[in-house]
Amino acid sequence: MNGNFDWVPIYKKIARKVLEFKDNRKELLNIMYDILESIGKFNDDDDKNCNFDRLKNERIKYDDFDPFSFMNRLACYGFDARKEFIKLFEEKTNMDLLVPTGFDGIPSVYPRQTCMIRFKEQREDTDIDKLWNLFESSIKYADEPNKDNEQNFIRNYDIVRKLPLCKYNISCCLFRLNPDFYISLDVNSINYMKYNLDINIKHCPSGEEYIDIIKIMKNKIKNIKDINTLYEFSYLAWLNRDKYKNKLNKNKVWILACGESGKLWDDFKDTNTISIGWNDLGNLTNIDSDEIKDLLDKYYPNSNNSSRANDKLAIDNFVNGIHIGDTIIIKKGSKTLVAYGKVMSDYYYAENEEYKNKRKVVWEKINEVTMPENEQLVQKTLTDITNIPTNDKRFKFYYERLLSLINEGGRMNKVKYYFLVTNRSDFSFKTCGIGHEEEFKKTKIGQCFTEVEIGDKIICYEAHPLKRIVALCEISSRLDENNLIKIKKVADIDSLENVISYEDLKKYNITSNIDNRITLFELNEN
Repeated sequence: MNGNFDWVPIYKKIARKVLEFKDNRKELLNIMYDILESIGKFNDDDDKNCNFDRLKNERIKYDDFDPFSFMNRLACYGFDARKEFIKLFEEKTNMDLLVPTGFDGIPSVYPRQTCMIRFKEQREDTDIDKLWNLFESSIKYADEPNKDNEQNFIRNYDIVRKLPLCKYNISCCLFRLNPDFYISLDVNSINYMKYNLDINIKHCPSGEEYIDIIKIMKNKIKNIKDINTLYEFSYLAWLNRDKYKNKLNKNKVWILACGESGKLWDDFKDTNTISIGWNDLGNLTNIDSDEIKDLLDKYYPNSNNSSRANDKLAIDNFVNGIHIGDTIIIKKGSKTLVAYGKVMSDYYYAENEEYKNKRKVVWEKINEVTMPENEQLVQKTLTDITNIPTNDKRFKFYYERLLSLINEGGRMNKVKYYFLVTNRSDFSFKTCGIGHEEEFKKTKIGQCFTEVEIGDKIICYEAHPLKRIVALCEISSRLDENNLIKIKKVADIDSLENVISYEDLKKYNITSNIDNRITLFELNEN
């Protein structure tokens, strides 16, 4: 197995040295902060690396810390920073360590997710002690895997598994302290086990289940070519990480809000991306749905339970539910459709951009459409609408109807033709340019104002002084709350052939009694 694993014995030694600080944690914290300041990963203005605690919304240094969160500092930074961290830790603790030349097989941790403990006002007084107890029993069990040590490990593991921010994360932490003995249940390893080894892990395992998985995997890897250890398996799973992302997934259709009042739409359109908020949660790659809830509890503690459940579902679906090839429909609020497109990438974290949680999209149709009166779109931020039925007899599914509305400019019926009579001294369709939009107010006898749909064609007749048809237009916006419609000019009359004359209009009584008001009426096919 090609790969650089000289980090393995070094991490095991560091774990044992960290355990020596169980009863002197403040000294370990002092060492950590000194190292972080030396390598440029800590300052008073930047807590993105989760090195600050928080109390009453004030950022403060931790006054107590757990060993897993300390070890996570060796998995969240770049390789050069990790090497500097290890070298300085060696110097400050009088250890004899070689600095690793490679880190193959270590699942990375995004800095905001490195802490296994909640902020000070959220965590229980015993939370940190529980993590130290598991850390100690983990090292003892790996050194001497007898029955007593196993039961002690299981007991402490099950206690910690119930803590927020732990769950699957704890297996990754155990792997780092002894990658010969413990297995990391990160998403890459879980996918490889599912699709190659017929091991389907559907929930965060209990202590007994976790030990059974370790035993099964140690037997399984004997049959994998060039794999002899759990850390080599971790590296193999990482190498195959892209192979299983969309396996057995059928394309779905989603509807996504583009921020409050549609504020994100310009960014969506200009960058060919979609995004969601919750930037404070950090990089959500490989995150489990239970861990999303824990992060929401930590960084957004004031949300109510209903909002929290919806937020968790939206984030989980955006990160883990959407797949390449899915269709995404964009909405503004509950009344406006904007566009739809195909998802072209997995979730990624754009750290240097304003909107950080993103996916790439190719837009297939952009066309802002207002929903029919008395009809609202689904309310949630992100919703899977693949299998939702519709009462519209033309379509089987709700999403088919929404796509049709966008494609047809909001039309529910075939294009109709209308005759618009104007008598405005302030405006003329004859003199304005192609593409110009003008607002017209509904008149007392203007029933047609309420019937027109976007895309309907308008023959524009100006009563005075021209008494002639001046342009072909179309409806660009339906009647709004101010009783206004928008009409867009699409062609000059001089560019049209076989234009009906004023004498013809008189013949068909179209001009009778209309020369002194603005009105709109439908033309029938005859």
